[in-house]
Amino acid sequence: TTKSGTNETAGEVFYMTRPGAVIDSPSEFALRDLSGNQVKDGFQRHQVGFGLGGAITQNKTFYYLNVEHTLDIKDNLLNVPQLGINETVQGRNTFTYLSGKLDHNWGERFQTSLRVNTGLSNIERQGGGLEGGVNFPSAGNTQARNAMNIALKNTVRRTNFIYEGNFLYGRFRWN
Repeated sequence: TTKSGTNETAGEVFYMTRPGAVIDSPSEFALRDLSGNQVKDGFQRHQVGFGLGGAITQNKTFYYLNVEHTLDIKDNLLNVPQLGINETVQGRNTFTYLSGKLDHNWGERFQTSLRVNTGLSNIERQGGGLEGGVNFPSAGNTQARNAMNIALKNTVRRTNFIYEGNFLYGRFRWN
């Protein structure tokens, strides 16, 4: 749910990291990345984002914008002894999420809200394997999963009656 802006301009910025091999200790157990793929030692994650909200017109029109991006860097081992190949194959996953909300008070009894949410996900299955595999990078695959939702809400308030009308447009594309 996207926050609403207020008369005060406020925001936040963040960066979080899991730097990988620099602080990893050996583990017998594989973890999972955000898409459910197994990852092992050396897995890195970087997350960055910001949120910003405020008033376009005091007490009348408000906005809030949020953007977040995640980058996963993961290594697989390509191991084909018959061909003398033993190398690391690096893969990347990226996830970008954008959301925005615009609220407008037409009067004391009539309000409109417009929300937009977008998600762009790119997942790479780069070949190789956690403990070694024979899938060459050319046999790997990627997925692009892009989604968008746009919602418009109008609310009318009367003494003994509240009307809320909503319109939603949604799109999901998976390549």
